[in-house]
Amino acid sequence: MSIRVVPNPVTLVPGATQQFTASGTDVGGNVFALSDVVWSTSRGTINENTGVFITPSVPGGTRITITATKGSINGTAEVTVSEIKSINVTETSIDYGTIQVGKDSSPQTVNVLNDGNLQETISATSSDMTLKGGGSTIPSNNVVITHSNQTINAAETDVVSLTLHVPAVVIGTYTGTVNIVAN
Repeated sequence: MSIRVVPNPVTLVPGATQQFTASGTDVGGNVFALSDVVWSTSRGTINENTGVFITPSVPGGTRITITATKGSINGTAEVTVSEIKSINVTETSIDYGTIQVGKDSSPQTVNVLNDGNLQETISATSSDMTLKGGGSTIPSNNVVITHSNQTINAAETDVVSLTLHVPAVVIGTYTGTVNIVAN
């Protein structure tokens, strides 16, 4: 006799639930239902009686083996955990305050949370800063971004520091955008 487990293979996201089922094949090639197997898994949680599996929060690409056992005979299925790329920036606005012409601002920080299941490298780029009401800009190369192209482990938060250098420009309030992305 042999045991076949389905679905096999299957790709699941962390936290997903999957029902596995087992069937038997006898020496004559006849397929029959198996209802009294014992289920186990190499990672995650599986109900040993029903075969309901809950995918653990593990790095993307992790392979997990699901096993159905009846007596001394085993059948297996493979689960691959999906890669989830996800970063969140908690601050949506930065106020540099008043900066003297020709000087640098105090560094402002932005918290970046990697809530995916992969280690991510983030990068940050700035737009030109535009005078409110128009007429003048501070070029994007005056925004100094430290910790760009840094690595953030899955489920961790890191900080990106931004400093603005103000060249000789029209005095006023300037706005712009900093884009932070996972590479």
